[in-house]
Amino acid sequence: MADNNGNSNGLINALLVPIVLALTVGGTSPWWWQYTPWSNSSVNPPDPPVNRTSITVSYLGDIYGCALPLTMRIGDREFIPRGNSFLIDGVKIGDQNYQINGTIQCPYFGACQAEGSGSINITPNKIYNVVWQNTHVGICKVTLQ
Repeated sequence: MADNNGNSNGLINALLVPIVLALTVGGTSPWWWQYTPWSNSSVNPPDPPVNRTSITVSYLGDIYGCALPLTMRIGDREFIPRGNSFLIDGVKIGDQNYQINGTIQCPYFGACQAEGSGSINITPNKIYNVVWQNTHVGICKVTLQ
């Protein structure tokens, strides 16, 4: 298609030149620019990563020499501590629910069924202490502090 002066593509030039000029001098891009393949914008930004950290669960021991073979769950991580100081990787940061179940075994005083639950604020690289108390005959309450 030609205009009165013999120039072709007048409509394309009439649309393309203002858009290129606006983009090069700092104007805003048209609404459809984000959908072009050369655009750096993303239609759906990726989900932010879940912040996770490593923590240590520690049992300082007691005068009775008790063992704590317990199963613990903090947030979505379940584990059985192997020793008095146990490193757990991949625990979500922030307020997390916890559950503890098992049997506390004391060589001279017998055993008790142990359980506990609650909420704890997980902060990076912190040490959380396991604390237990005998509440009834054969029953113990366990918490994380």
